[in-house]
Amino acid sequence: MLLKLLKNERGITLLEVLAVLTLLGIVGAVTFNLLSTSVTHTNKTQSHIDLRQEANIILSHLRQKHSADTPYELNADNLIGRSDVHFEQVFINGESLLDGPISPNIEEHLYIALTLNDEQNQTFEIDTIIEKRYASNIDRIDLPPPNGKVCSIYTGSTNYWDTIRSALDLPDPIPANTTILIEGNLIIPNGKELKGISKDNVSIYITGNLKVQHGGKVSGATLHVQGDFDHHSGGHIIETSIVHVSGEHKLAPGSSSQGEIYVFTAGDEGFIPYVDPDCGAPSNPDNPSNPDSDEPPPPNDSAFTDKDSFDSISFKPEDYPEKKFSKHQCEYTGNAKLSNSNFAGNFDWAPCTHTYINGGVFFSEGLGFNGGYKITVTDNFFVRKESWGLNSGGEITVKGNAIFFNNLPQNGANVIVQQNFFVKGSTHLNSQSKLKIEGSARFDGDLVLDNASQLSVSHHLFGPPRVTLNGGSSILVEGNAYFNENTVFTTNNGSTIKVNGHVQIGNKIHTSNFTYSNVHFIVG
Repeated sequence: MLLKLLKNERGITLLEVLAVLTLLGIVGAVTFNLLSTSVTHTNKTQSHIDLRQEANIILSHLRQKHSADTPYELNADNLIGRSDVHFEQVFINGESLLDGPISPNIEEHLYIALTLNDEQNQTFEIDTIIEKRYASNIDRIDLPPPNGKVCSIYTGSTNYWDTIRSALDLPDPIPANTTILIEGNLIIPNGKELKGISKDNVSIYITGNLKVQHGGKVSGATLHVQGDFDHHSGGHIIETSIVHVSGEHKLAPGSSSQGEIYVFTAGDEGFIPYVDPDCGAPSNPDNPSNPDSDEPPPPNDSAFTDKDSFDSISFKPEDYPEKKFSKHQCEYTGNAKLSNSNFAGNFDWAPCTHTYINGGVFFSEGLGFNGGYKITVTDNFFVRKESWGLNSGGEITVKGNAIFFNNLPQNGANVIVQQNFFVKGSTHLNSQSKLKIEGSARFDGDLVLDNASQLSVSHHLFGPPRVTLNGGSSILVEGNAYFNENTVFTTNNGSTIKVNGHVQIGNKIHTSNFTYSNVHFIVG
């Protein structure tokens, strides 16, 4: 059988060849169409990707331009970086960029509609909005504010707006060109409205937090908040107002914010209020008694006459004879010179917890004074050398003048001087010390108050070259305070300087609250 087949010389017929060729042609055509379609689809896909990437680059460029704080101009030729991509159309806020350059307003949203095409006749359309510049794009608020300087300062403990407005004697609405500094928090309660005449010229700076409770409103003002903004449900920020928040914006459901709210990003510095040092001063600060006059005040100003009176205090060592008290002598009449001035227990009068000197006393050495001891002097009180501490629980009452010719460290003792007080060296009040002067006080050396210490002067204060207050310490002057123009002031941790009269620094007189060298003075 096999041999028979091998001997068969019959070939392939023409019909069979044609059939095979036909089948091969069909398969080839199908394969070619598939490959062609695949290549075309791949090209279209890549073209679409390229157009979309180019559109994203254009939008990123526009967003960067529009978020900057400087005006800019758009030109169609400068927006596309590829030579094979072109604008079919591009509209910026309804204007065709193909008709010429456009300068958008950075304070308005940017509405963009564009169509890109390429050499493959592929197109890509986009219609979007780039938001206007917000405060999160700003590193800080530049001060002083363009619409005024801080002239109304509130430092009270009550945080409610109606109380603050009453304390500052502000009309309702707040008039134009008013700038207010609130040192602490601000609460706008139900039914109350912080209402200014215009957000363009009423500025309020808040060093703490802002809370707008249910039913509270803010309108017609620009608020700068150093802390957080707690926006309760039902609280309203009217469209005529602006709020800058350096902390967190706590927005509750149901709150209303038709106005503009700018929230700083983490790490921003916030604001530093600029307080006009001349705020509230008369037009002629050199002559507050007659501000309309160009002439300076008369030379015999009572305060400076008062200062000269320090030099007129009579001190003659020969008027103070050497005296040594007997062991149980707790009272002495006449002047006394004491060379051993340690009240710590080795002094002869140590058993006397309260010693009276009906006259003056002169400590030829320094003065040490431990807790639990009291001394009352009915005339002048002089200390020649540096003292080594008036300690906690001790009390000195001087019914005349007191002069320390060297340094005075006071560590928790109470000292009362009913006339004038003069220290030629430095003075350091520590550990809740209290120094009360019912006349005037003059400090020729540095003055330092630490740890909630208190200095009160009933008449005038003539300032030292350096004043430092720490730990909630305070200075209260019932009269005027006079400082050299080079005086250095430092305060922190809630320490305060309050003067009921006026403050003169160099030749400048201040009759209302002001800030000098970052130290806030409460005046009047």
